[in-house]
Amino acid sequence: MDIATSSPDQLGSEWNSQFDQRALCLLEHYNNSEILFYEKGKAIKTNLTNKATQTWEEDLVDNEGIKLSFRAYRTYMKKHEPEARFANSEAFNSDQIFFIGFALHFCAAYSREGLEFYLKTNEHSIHQLRVNRVVSNQPEFAEAFHCAPGKQLNPKKRCSIY
Repeated sequence: MDIATSSPDQLGSEWNSQFDQRALCLLEHYNNSEILFYEKGKAIKTNLTNKATQTWEEDLVDNEGIKLSFRAYRTYMKKHEPEARFANSEAFNSDQIFFIGFALHFCAAYSREGLEFYLKTNEHSIHQLRVNRVVSNQPEFAEAFHCAPGKQLNPKKRCSIY
């Protein structure tokens, strides 16, 4: 059965139970996030927290979206890698460039007040989490950047819905 084209009724209670467990993993993954504030290039710990119950639907989309994007990217590169030349490609391989491109989309600087307002009002997690939490759930990221096992960006436990 193809879960992408099936209705919840067709999938049944077992799938719904698995979905709930996987969604809870994602919720906890974001809820346990340390939020740092950067001032003059220095990371400062805050007492601010991400409200994952407010952001989890968008967190789910971010996590599953990058999987689909990476799969499409790999399919494209199988056919076109010899002609797909990247500037400065000596420093980074093509998989690394994919993830760097993803992260660049979320470049942002917040004032302390702006960060507090964003956390209270936005349906998306802050950009720091939208990058770090998403890539930490992608084994392909850890492989591309040779992240040590058990570290923040290559955790033992990953969350995945599909």
